[in-house]
Amino acid sequence: MRAPLLGGHARSALSLSAAATDDTAATNSVLATALPMLGACIAEPTLSWIDSICVARFAASPSVGLAALSVDSAIFNMLACCTSFLCTATTNIVGSQADDDEHVGRALFDGVMISLLVGGLAAAAMTFGRRVLVGGFLGAGAESGIFAPACAYLRIRALAAPAATATLVGAGVCFGLGDQITPVRAIAAAAAVNVVGDLLLIGPCGLGLSGAAAATALANYAAAAMVVGPLWRRYRPRWRRPRYADLRRFAAVSGALLAGTSFASLTYAATPRVVSGDVTRAAAHQIALSLWWLISFVSVPLSLAGQSLLPRRLSADPALARRTALAIARLGAYCAALCAGLNALIPTVWAGAFSKSPEVLAALGSVTATAAAAQAALSFATALDGVFLGCGWRGHYVRTVALSTCAAGAVFVAASRCGGSLVGVWLGLFLFGAVRAACHAAALPLLLRKLAGEAKVE
Repeated sequence: MRAPLLGGHARSALSLSAAATDDTAATNSVLATALPMLGACIAEPTLSWIDSICVARFAASPSVGLAALSVDSAIFNMLACCTSFLCTATTNIVGSQADDDEHVGRALFDGVMISLLVGGLAAAAMTFGRRVLVGGFLGAGAESGIFAPACAYLRIRALAAPAATATLVGAGVCFGLGDQITPVRAIAAAAAVNVVGDLLLIGPCGLGLSGAAAATALANYAAAAMVVGPLWRRYRPRWRRPRYADLRRFAAVSGALLAGTSFASLTYAATPRVVSGDVTRAAAHQIALSLWWLISFVSVPLSLAGQSLLPRRLSADPALARRTALAIARLGAYCAALCAGLNALIPTVWAGAFSKSPEVLAALGSVTATAAAAQAALSFATALDGVFLGCGWRGHYVRTVALSTCAAGAVFVAASRCGGSLVGVWLGLFLFGAVRAACHAAALPLLLRKLAGEAKVE
């Protein structure tokens, strides 16, 4: 009888080595997909952050300007949340048949038409309903010092909503084609336009918040031209009536994500209402939220990578899908620690760029630890969002976000009744991330068992 070529220990070592290699390959594939998407994900918060820092440095009344921006940023953060499905859905649709130019052209045309419709409606709502949004929905009444500048900023920047939504579609087409460079270049150019515009219009021209809004609107149109323009010239889509089947597929891909992001946008939009009655707290909240919001997008590419990679791997190789899900979860934990650390630097390193007011800086420092904890929880939850969406667990995703929104809302109500507590706002945001992270973590073992034993997950 021939002796076995390898003993049990040797075979176990080889199996462990192969498993480690497979895990490393899965992690590398997630990073290769996610990292180039980061530039597009941070586009909108980057433009808001540039406005915040330029207003703080060059406006005649920095604290009032920042307080007004806290209201406006909530509106545009809400818009960014509610329209992010345009990028994800377009990426999914184009990626399914990226080698078919006719298919890509149809997806580009349909996506741009939908984005212009959505952006146009949003622009109209913000333009004609700005007084209701600022004064009623967000609580900055007409008697407050921030009402007029907030309305002026909103009226001008609202004009860029169609460009912002079209840029999302263009970026989605690029990602579906495997082109991650074009959106990054467009965002870099938009940031440059915004910086130059802010420097010229806020200070030397004396336009204040109106100048910041005009610069940001120009930046949005520059980004749209750089992303959508080359695609339109390449595929030359013909004008046609959108087909029902195409629109139905677009809606199916984006429906759950739109529902979840709508809950999230309501959560973020509610935060400035709690503190809008006090200029110092509102200014401190704008500094904290603008940087917190920007950092929170670091984990979004992991979510997009899950939504891009997992649907294809579920049917082709469930074992690879399981390793991909685990890789996203691990990377999400690392990302949570990184983002929390970056957030902790706000009052010590970055705050001086926004304000010299001791009162504003003291208020900012009082919420640093809570904001860092909220950042960690939200970053981990965002990464796991992509795992469950990519595996088709859309109902779980929507229920989880809805539950976390209710938990945060309860804290916001209590904070409002306590006189507009800034700490209460950030406790609510912490709960918003922590409840989502806990629900995902509790469901993840079941998902992994299904991936290990079934070819498809319903």
